[in-house]
Amino acid sequence: VFEEPTYYGLEKKGAAEDLSIDIDVIVACTGYKVSFDWLEAPGLDTNPRYWFKHCFPTCGNLGHKLAFLGYARPHQGGIPQCAEMLARYVTQLILKNARLPDNYKDLALVEGACEEDCFHLSKHVLPLVDYPAFMLSVSRLVGCEPAVPETVSGMVKYWTFPLWSCFFRTQGVGAKPKTCEAVLNKFGTFDGVAPNLPLASVQIMLTFFTPFLNFFSYVFAKLFENQRARLPIAFKFRMSKMYFMSGNTLRLGDFGMPLLAQWIAAAAIMLHGISSLFHYKMTILEKKRM
Repeated sequence: VFEEPTYYGLEKKGAAEDLSIDIDVIVACTGYKVSFDWLEAPGLDTNPRYWFKHCFPTCGNLGHKLAFLGYARPHQGGIPQCAEMLARYVTQLILKNARLPDNYKDLALVEGACEEDCFHLSKHVLPLVDYPAFMLSVSRLVGCEPAVPETVSGMVKYWTFPLWSCFFRTQGVGAKPKTCEAVLNKFGTFDGVAPNLPLASVQIMLTFFTPFLNFFSYVFAKLFENQRARLPIAFKFRMSKMYFMSGNTLRLGDFGMPLLAQWIAAAAIMLHGISSLFHYKMTILEKKRM
């Protein structure tokens, strides 16, 4: 018995269970089970939410001996980017240029609980992470947090493009700034701006407004603390997930050059929009004259 079957190539209409159909292939999505029985790792938890950074198991001393890649799946972004960032961290651990936090087991529990509450509608998608929050948190462990661009064009791209892996090559460990520049130069300054005026207006408004909301959250953080809650109070209305998920917090440094670059980018986008609108109207007038 199949619940809500889907079929293709049939012109007849009606409920699937009332139809007589000649079937060549049946694809049954029965799911799968995660099992590590083939590993000699007694007590290994199969839930990656409670591994440190979805990579290092917390059972016994396994975190210092075993690491998994591919169990961090962002709701926006890609598994390879997250796996690459974790691979860079694992490399630094092997080279002894970095070390797991002494309390990595406790951190994994806190971050996993936060993910469970935040992604409660996708409770069965255990590898799920927030891409910006996850990438930034691991980059701080590696020592390759993105540098804020110094040019206006770079600022616009940094704030409107996805947080690509190349942005984590601008400074620090494994830096390849020329490679990042080569990637970004393949795109125009405003390619990442919303494609129509209403959406672009919202994008600009949020770019100017959200820093004030974030600063309010930073200054009055104590008012929003709740020891019983695993998520910040009213987080949906006052701060981005990248400031509380994956162990991240708002820092005073987030309101320095990053904030200035964000406003410069928003101003550039606004001027670009005004210029494009003026050019469009002038084109229409010239066509009418002809």
